[in-house]
Amino acid sequence: YVDTGYLHGFYSFNYRSGRNVFNEKFDNPTGNLISGSADKDTYPLYVLDSGAGSFSISGSGYFKSQSLMQVGDEFPNTGWTIFLNFQSNDIDQNLGLSKTLLTSMDSPTGASGFHLGINGSNRLVFEIKNLKNEKLTYTLNKELAVKNVVSISKPTFSNFVDLTYYDFLNSENYEQRFVLNDVNDESFDSSFTNQLYVGDFPSGGTISPRRYTGFNGYIDDVIIFNEHLKGISRDKIADGFF
Repeated sequence: YVDTGYLHGFYSFNYRSGRNVFNEKFDNPTGNLISGSADKDTYPLYVLDSGAGSFSISGSGYFKSQSLMQVGDEFPNTGWTIFLNFQSNDIDQNLGLSKTLLTSMDSPTGASGFHLGINGSNRLVFEIKNLKNEKLTYTLNKELAVKNVVSISKPTFSNFVDLTYYDFLNSENYEQRFVLNDVNDESFDSSFTNQLYVGDFPSGGTISPRRYTGFNGYIDDVIIFNEHLKGISRDKIADGFF
């Protein structure tokens, strides 16, 4: 059971106008307009860069490496759960680079924030800086497929995250809880109170030495809850994708 009041954003890329992708948590997603643009209080997705103009108008969101989207004007939640339903087009390419799915960092060298991506072994990888400004990297011990549903979840006032890959073909859910070493609970929360991006870093991840690239493929759904959901609730929501 999940309280619908916890739903922050539901984005399936079915409703778009200009650089706004509307939030489908509302019965009439495109009805929340101010001067022709989405009401910022509805937390639309903003298209910041469409990767050589190749972003679909409806249906699946097509990301082409440089594609970048921002979740609303700000991301105020300190406890949250985020689901991603996606198909990767380059699991056998750029094997030395991490492909960005989500980040709250302006650049790969940012002092605060986090990065969720796919590494060269096609596994989910979570990165964050500790109190010494050292990068911590945590990897889910399961290789992804081409088409995937994954979630990342953290409570308020905590120093851990839950990563889950839902492998429905084999009727298995692979979940790992990562306790973040030398990460202060309060500073961890503050890492998520500014911006949240989908698909790439605003800098493009090109800072030398290059270790990151934007996501290349289709993201069919992004669903965000403003609460850390328990595993059984996350499993039920994941069932809905299939």
